[in-house]
Amino acid sequence: MATQLDFGWELPDLSDIADGPDAFLQFADDIAATIKDRALTSYTPLWASDGASQPFGTSKREGFYRIDHGVCTFNAHLFFGPSTNGGSGRLTIGLPVPASSSITTQHISAHLWTPTASAVWHGAAYIDTPGRDVARPYFPVNNTRSDMLQWASALGDFGLSIPQIPSNPGGWSVMNGGDIALHGSYFVA
Repeated sequence: MATQLDFGWELPDLSDIADGPDAFLQFADDIAATIKDRALTSYTPLWASDGASQPFGTSKREGFYRIDHGVCTFNAHLFFGPSTNGGSGRLTIGLPVPASSSITTQHISAHLWTPTASAVWHGAAYIDTPGRDVARPYFPVNNTRSDMLQWASALGDFGLSIPQIPSNPGGWSVMNGGDIALHGSYFVA
């Protein structure tokens, strides 16, 4: 009886001398196929808020991911059209699979394009609730400060008197022609 190894590889039966070379060749091919696999899985990222009004109306939401050896590498992209509304409160973007519940905080890259400012705002997104499948994007408060606040679409709902983020020229972070992208790798369960 053959032994089943990780990743579905089957160790060749060493007692079968006649088929040994073919079995080892198949074993090597199976390993090579796993290592060379570049297939991506698509998903539609969730976009949500902790405010009273939820965001809606993106012109397109797309995501792709791949899981290798307990690490998820992904890209989530939301495109804003003329009917996009950021809702209210602090915003989150869905991950393809839940993060590891044994790691307290993980972070990935975030980029926000605001067309009226003709700028890309670089930030970070935090997966700060172990075992969850959402990330919280943070961006610089403005173009002269390096401190960051969580991406928010409007004032009010969460009790903080902060402007829409980023509060630089172009102000409104959800505008027609703009987009946000999260990308990176994180540990999964």
